[in-house]
Amino acid sequence: MATTNISALLLGELQSLCTEARRKHPDIKEAAERVIVILRGIKTTTATFEEIAQELSKSDEVIRPFVLACRSNNQRLISIAMHCLQQLVSRQAISPGSIRETLTTLTHVSAQGVVDVQVKVLQMVLPLVTIYGDSVCGETLVEAFALCLALQRSRDPVVSNTAAAILRQVVVAVFDRVVAEDRELGLPGTSEQDLTRKSAKDAYFVLQDL
Repeated sequence: MATTNISALLLGELQSLCTEARRKHPDIKEAAERVIVILRGIKTTTATFEEIAQELSKSDEVIRPFVLACRSNNQRLISIAMHCLQQLVSRQAISPGSIRETLTTLTHVSAQGVVDVQVKVLQMVLPLVTIYGDSVCGETLVEAFALCLALQRSRDPVVSNTAAAILRQVVVAVFDRVVAEDRELGLPGTSEQDLTRKSAKDAYFVLQDL
């Protein structure tokens, strides 16, 4: 049932994007239609949810209509896009090559100052860092931190407090990566960190900025 629901949800939202974007945003409509073709090519009646997410994560095209919608300045299109991005992010259905673009898009849309959108943006930051850890490192991780810090300065207390809470959790997640990697390599917890390792390097720079 869950697989049917997520497939139906994405198809329904993509069709809504096509309808809303038909006249003024043909590029969004075309991008949405391409993802509909991808989704319909997956045998959702027999595939497990994990298989559907895995198939979606193979294509960088999957996030394209939502990226374009977030940059359209059309609040209806943005609302649809944010809902779909939340679903894709939380279910690990975004390709590793699209993670940086996803974060850049979230930064762009959050700058418009719409509180509900900013909260949804923040709700995606932590899963991006934790679920897609291998892709959210270095400059991409810096962008995630910058996004949280920018929203922490919001005058809206809900946005500011949410950003502060997410930022704390992201810091913890970064250091948890180091611990997990140490265990995987069989290193003692007190060992000197090798800054050529991505997780240790990220944690070092976070520590420098705290």
